[in-house]
Amino acid sequence: MVNTSESIVLYRFSNIYESLLYNVLPAILILVFSTTLVVHMKRHASWRLAASHQSANHNESISAHEQRAPRKYAADMRVSKTVLCIAAASCILGALYAMRSLLAVAIPGFQPMQAYGGEYGMVSRSLLLAAEINSSVNIIIYYRMGSKFRMTLKRLYRKKDTEST
Repeated sequence: MVNTSESIVLYRFSNIYESLLYNVLPAILILVFSTTLVVHMKRHASWRLAASHQSANHNESISAHEQRAPRKYAADMRVSKTVLCIAAASCILGALYAMRSLLAVAIPGFQPMQAYGGEYGMVSRSLLLAAEINSSVNIIIYYRMGSKFRMTLKRLYRKKDTEST
C-alpha cells in the first residue's frame, strides 16, 4: 500500500507534469513558431517590396508586377497580423489550464474534493468557457481580417439561402 505522503507527492508531480506537457509547452511552441513565421513573412515582404522599387528605379516603365508589389506587401502584413492574433488568443486562453493545475499543486486543498473544491469547480467551469471562446474566436478573427475569407463566407451563405427557398 502506498503511503499517503508519497501519494500526495506523486499527485503533485503528475499535476506539474500534466500542466507543463499538455498546457504550457504547446502554448510556448505556438508562440515561438508563429513569431518565427511572422518574422520570416515580414522579411520576405520587405525584401519583395525593396526589390520591386529597385527594379522600378532602373527601368522607367513600371510593369504590372511592380505595381502589385505594394498591394502584396500590405496583404502579407495583414496575414502576419492574423497569425499573431490567432496565436495570441490561443496562448492566452490555453495557458489558463496550466495555471489551474499549478494552483492545485501550490495551494493545499485546491482540488476537486478538498477544502477549496467549490473554487476549483468554479475555475474549471470558467476554463471550459474560455476553451469555448478560444475555439470560436478564430472564425471571428478570420472574418475581420481576411477579405477573401469574408467574401467566400458571404458567397457560401448566399448560395445556401437561395437553395433553401
